Amino acid sequence: MKTAITITIGLIATALCSLTLLPAKPITADSIRKTFLNTLFDTYTQYEDTTVAFMRKEDYGNEMVQVYAAPKCGESPVFIAYSFSAGLDTSYTNYGPEVVTRFKTLFGQDIIKSRVKMAAKDYDGNPAVWPQFNALGINAAFGKLYQKPTGTFQGIGLQKLYNLTMKNYVRDMTNVIVKVMAKKPEFEALAKQYMLKATTDPEFDGVSFGWEATEKLKVNFAQECLGDYYGARVLGTMLRRQCDGSLPTLFLCLKTVLKDYDPAFYNQVNLKF
Repeated sequence: MKTAITITIGLIATALCSLTLLPAKPITADSIRKTFLNTLFDTYTQYEDTTVAFMRKEDYGNEMVQVYAAPKCGESPVFIAYSFSAGLDTSYTNYGPEVVTRFKTLFGQDIIKSRVKMAAKDYDGNPAVWPQFNALGINAAFGKLYQKPTGTFQGIGLQKLYNLTMKNYVRDMTNVIVKVMAKKPEFEALAKQYMLKATTDPEFDGVSFGWEATEKLKVNFAQECLGDYYGARVLGTMLRRQCDGSLPTLFLCLKTVLKDYDPAFYNQVNLKF
């Protein structure tokens, strides 16, 4: 969800695991924020445009390694949702009961509004389930996790970290949103089709639908960070969040980030979505 650098929720994880796999270390809002911010650093590569770094234990061991701030250009936008769920749901239960309870305990609202049965089948032959997210839960998590640019992480100013890792990425993602919302009636009609196909067509594939939607909207998403493929993934996320009603809340959260971290760009796009 959101912290100093975040935008939108799209969600992830796989396979139910036993509660015994949950870590002994408590999961808190601070730990979720730290997990997200850690994803803005690459474990081994020193990038040419930054030497911002800190020491931490390696991902799969106890050796201390130096990690460098990593520009997110070229990464799929779903990394944001993965990063949030990695901090919240370490047992990968895809928002199972204990994770939903944990979310409500931490943020005071439910994250899941409903679970829609799809026409497609899962690996066990049962109807696939599509989580519908609660706008109030998204807003509550954002409010608790978000930090102003004056904050720091590992002694690094959040404004500096944002500029190095997320500024161009977020601008390009916002430009995708602006292009789509310039054709709002067509977008809303596509969202209704998405919902209908997801619940009636056993061959429905959301990623493919996102590609088809870009062609129908006649939008080109080629940007500095997000090419057409990742632009279509952003559109897919927008369609899903339009279906569950949380898209306006995500837009407001994004505008808060832009207003604080990139005010010049915010003034350009504020009224466009």
